[in-house]
Amino acid sequence: MQEQPVHLRRMRWDIGRKLAFASLLMFLLALIVGGFGLWQVLLLGRVAEETARVEQQRAASLELLASGRRLIAALDKMLAFRDVSLASTEIPVAMGSMKYYIGSLESAGLGEEQGDLVRGLRTAYNNLLRGVSDVDKFARQGRWTDASAVMGQRVRPAYSELALYIRRQALYSLETAAAARAQTQMVSQRAIVIAVVLLAGGMAIALGWRQVVFQQIVHSIGQLRQGVARIASGDLTYRLYIRTGDEIEELGSEFNKMAAELKGMVDTLEERVAERTRALERRALQLAASAEVAREAAAIRDVGKLLDRVVRLISEQFGFYHAGVFLLDEGKEYAVLRAASSEGGQRMLARGHRLKVGEVGIVGWVAGTGRPR
Repeated sequence: MQEQPVHLRRMRWDIGRKLAFASLLMFLLALIVGGFGLWQVLLLGRVAEETARVEQQRAASLELLASGRRLIAALDKMLAFRDVSLASTEIPVAMGSMKYYIGSLESAGLGEEQGDLVRGLRTAYNNLLRGVSDVDKFARQGRWTDASAVMGQRVRPAYSELALYIRRQALYSLETAAAARAQTQMVSQRAIVIAVVLLAGGMAIALGWRQVVFQQIVHSIGQLRQGVARIASGDLTYRLYIRTGDEIEELGSEFNKMAAELKGMVDTLEERVAERTRALERRALQLAASAEVAREAAAIRDVGKLLDRVVRLISEQFGFYHAGVFLLDEGKEYAVLRAASSEGGQRMLARGHRLKVGEVGIVGWVAGTGRPR
C-alpha cells in the first residue's frame, strides 16, 4: 500500500472533538426533553386551572339555584301563614347568597357566550330582587292580597327566568368542564407520544453515534493490535488501512511508515549477509585453489613445467585473465618473465621480456623492495 505524504494528510475530527460533540449532542437532547416536559407541565397546569375554574362556576350556579329555591319556599310559607316573621331571616340570607354567587360568576374570566348568560342572570336577579322587595313591603303592611299578586305576577316569572339562566349556565359549565377534561387527556396522551418519540430518537442518535464513532475507534484500535502482532510475528509486509480522520489514523500511518523502514533495514541486512556469504565463499574457493597449487607444485620437479602449471592454475582458480612469474637474473639487475598464462604473456615470454629492478613498473618495484604490492 502506498503511503500518503504526511504534509497532505488533514485531520477532520480528532477524538477530543468527537467526544465533545457527543457530549454536546447528549446535552442538547436532555435540554430538549426537559424543555418539552416543562412545557407540558405548564400546559397541564393551565388546563387543570381552567377545569377548576369551570367546576367552581358550575358549583356557584348550583348554589345559586338552591338559594333561589329557598327564597321562593320562604316567600310561599310567609304568604301561606301570613306571617312576616317566618321569612324575616330566610329572605335576606337567600338574596345575599344569590348576590354573592352572581358576583363570583361575574368576576370569573368569561367567554362571550358565558358573559351573555351571566348578564341575563344579573337582569333576572334584579327583577327578582325588586319583586321580593315589593312582596316584603306589602306583607309588612298587611296587604297580603297585593303581596300574593306580586308573588304570582313578578316574583315567580323572575325566578323562572333566573332558573332558566342558571340551568343554561350549569349546562355550559358542564360542557366546558367535559371539554377541559378531554383537552387534559389529549395533552397527556400527546405528551406521552412525544416523550416516547424523543426518547426513541435520542436512543437512535446515541446508538448511531456509538456505531459511527466509538465502534470505529474500538475497531481501529483492534487493527493496531493486529498490526503489532503481525509485525512481531515477522510479517513486515503487513500494512494498516485506517480512515478515521483522527489521531488513530495518524498512528496507523506512522505504523505503516515504521514497518516500511523496518523492512528496508531487514532487507539491507540480508543483502549485506548475502554479500558477506559470497565473499566467504570466494575466499574458501581461493584457499582451495591455493591448496591445489601447492599440491601441484609439490608433485612437479621440473621448474619450467612447475612455473607454467602454477600460472595456469592461478588464472583458472582465481579467475584472473593473466598471471605471470618473474625471476631475477644472476646479476639481480632485471626481473625476467619466466611463465605467463595469457596469449599476450606468451608473446612477451617469447621476446624475453624483462624489467629493470627497482625502476620499471610494479614488478620492478616489488623486485627491488622485496615487499608485495
